[in-house]
Amino acid sequence: MIRYGFFAFLFVLILSFFISSLSQAEVSLPTEAFLDPEGDYSELLADLEVNPVDLNRAGVSDLLAIPWLSEKEAQAIVNFRRKHGPFKSKDELSRIKTLDRELIESLRPYVIVHRPLPLTLKERLRVKQKGRLQGEQLPHSLTLYQRLSLSVADRYELGLLVEKDSGERDLADFKTGYLQVEQIAEIDQVVAGDFRPGFAQGLVFSRWSYSISDPGLLRKKDASSVGYRSSVENGALRGIFLRKSFQTTQWAIFFSQSRLDASLNKDGTVKTLLTSGYHITASEKAKKNLLSEKLTGGRFLYAARKNLKLGASFALSSFNPAFKNYDLERKRYAFTGSNNSIWGIDWDIVWPRLNLYGEAALCKNGGKAILGGATSKIRGLKVSALARSYSRDFHSFHGSAFSAAGKLYNETGLFASLVCSPTESIDLLFYVDQYHHPYRRYYEPVPTRGDKWGLVAAHEFSRQVDLLLDLRSKYNQRGKEALGRRNNRIRLNTCWSPDKRWRLRSRAEIVFLNFEDSRREQGISAFLDFRIRPFRSSTICGRLTTFKTDSYDSRIYEFETDHPGAAFSRFIYGKGVKWYLFVAQKMSWGRLSAKYRWQKTQKGRKCEFSLQLDLQIK
Repeated sequence: MIRYGFFAFLFVLILSFFISSLSQAEVSLPTEAFLDPEGDYSELLADLEVNPVDLNRAGVSDLLAIPWLSEKEAQAIVNFRRKHGPFKSKDELSRIKTLDRELIESLRPYVIVHRPLPLTLKERLRVKQKGRLQGEQLPHSLTLYQRLSLSVADRYELGLLVEKDSGERDLADFKTGYLQVEQIAEIDQVVAGDFRPGFAQGLVFSRWSYSISDPGLLRKKDASSVGYRSSVENGALRGIFLRKSFQTTQWAIFFSQSRLDASLNKDGTVKTLLTSGYHITASEKAKKNLLSEKLTGGRFLYAARKNLKLGASFALSSFNPAFKNYDLERKRYAFTGSNNSIWGIDWDIVWPRLNLYGEAALCKNGGKAILGGATSKIRGLKVSALARSYSRDFHSFHGSAFSAAGKLYNETGLFASLVCSPTESIDLLFYVDQYHHPYRRYYEPVPTRGDKWGLVAAHEFSRQVDLLLDLRSKYNQRGKEALGRRNNRIRLNTCWSPDKRWRLRSRAEIVFLNFEDSRREQGISAFLDFRIRPFRSSTICGRLTTFKTDSYDSRIYEFETDHPGAAFSRFIYGKGVKWYLFVAQKMSWGRLSAKYRWQKTQKGRKCEFSLQLDLQIK
């Protein structure tokens, strides 16, 4: 695996030097080119909504925290500010020629023009009626989501969130909240309640519960705000967080006592943590909040120079009841005991054309993890590489970093990517990831390996017409026999947007799934969607999709237009058709949006309706 990974990286490096001689233009690939087709971005967007990027303070790297914003578009925003002075409102984004209206509207919830206000109140209410198949009994199928954010004089911030999943009886099954105060006594930031810090590359503490492994979000940085505002249950610490900055250093210390869902052994010890957050059946309700965790954590950051940052993080945890592993065959290296400690160091070094960053961590039982990356920019060309090694006995309960399997243990790998524009009208993205699981996993009794690669090419024929070719391939080994499978995907997008008021887009996609035992499967889908803006404050979107796959294994993923704050990929399989209609109306006090989704397969019909109200008072 290492040999293949080295040659893949060498290929990207050689190709980059060749293309750099041609590449003069900045890169502007479409949104989905950088997104993980199977990714869930809800946590990231929830963070950005409460702590939006300030258009008058942000650099290019700050703006790139928004997943679908390309480097060319981020640079255009910074250049506009340098040329015309500070932004007076978000409406001025429409004066930037490289930003179309759809992109501007998608940016609005996640950017801000900072003006200290005495009071800002944001309220979000989302109601969704869960779809059901004909004859399916699904009581209490309503999903409720309500979030409140109150900011006073940019110094005090209160956040509250209440959620009920479909099938749950309790209207407030999940509750979370925090109070954040800036500049109190000698402390720069105090957070009381539920919080989740994010430091360095996420080996010790990550702001997100899930691993995101797409090319656009390789490098992470410390989260400036830690209040918990995600609907992912069992992800928060509960206690107090303190942060203090000096001239060249920054310190953080925090204490937490939280309760987590867990499955127990017959002797009352903990068998495993549960992360679904569902409390529908009697068994699920009985496992709610069974585990108590007491945690002490800290962070030190040294930044004497603008181009050098060195940091250290730690976490000391105690659990009651203790963990006990009786499955020594499939989970030999699972965490056992009542105490865990983890220590990490990290670095971020910036030169004019090169950025080196990474993190290394060690846990109590000797488990190790290291992640190191490099990014270089030369004449409109961006080359990135990321190497990782997570030992089989590394245990980080609050970390999440780049990983093919979404786990911070039993994985080594090497990732490389290349982004460039050979001509003014062509943009290219190429990436490859080679990884290896050196020891058995739960379902695979032997070491396994895998790889992923992708090539995305976008060609702009004119300001009204563009074409996107997306080729992706993934190989992995699964099951008791570690049977290998290669999933190849070809996607072709066309988009016609004659003016800013409306747009037509079509896509054809085909999936080829080849198993090592000579079995073959196939999936195919096609859709046509539209977007119309009959008035400046109104948006109407719709899509019709037909699909046919041989099984669930050959399923097809796609992102849909959805309510602000909801960004995750849906999958389709079987034979059928689906369509949805999305309507949004902006008003002086906020925004109202509604979505109806209908799907028919051989299993029956399923429909889903959701309504969201976003209220903002200043």
